[in-house]
Amino acid sequence: MLQKTDIFLPCDDVSVAQATVDAWRKEPQIQHIYLMVAPQTAAQAQAPEGAQWMPVDAPLSTAAMKAVAEAATAPYAMLALKASPITLGLYAMARWLRAVAETDAAMVYADHYSVEGGQVVKHP
Repeated sequence: MLQKTDIFLPCDDVSVAQATVDAWRKEPQIQHIYLMVAPQTAAQAQAPEGAQWMPVDAPLSTAAMKAVAEAATAPYAMLALKASPITLGLYAMARWLRAVAETDAAMVYADHYSVEGGQVVKHP
């Protein structure tokens, strides 16, 4: 059975978020994509196709975490901590969900790596 996850991404720049949403909405394991934005952004702009606004004053605040808990309806939820572009590797979401399901983990963590100038760079 295909496991699903809801994604919660802090969003400072709608154009940057658009590229992430465009890539992620093609993943069959993703049920919903929520972009955590300032309330004024949600009131003034339309969410990218395939995503929904989640108006929050601060993405890592207690109020935001309560909003995430209320909005999440999939068996799993993924929360990004930074408002930066995220690209998925081949079958990354399927591997992530499989690891969570097989280990019965309450929470998993993934570091952020990128390739810059042909070198793999770990970001803090």
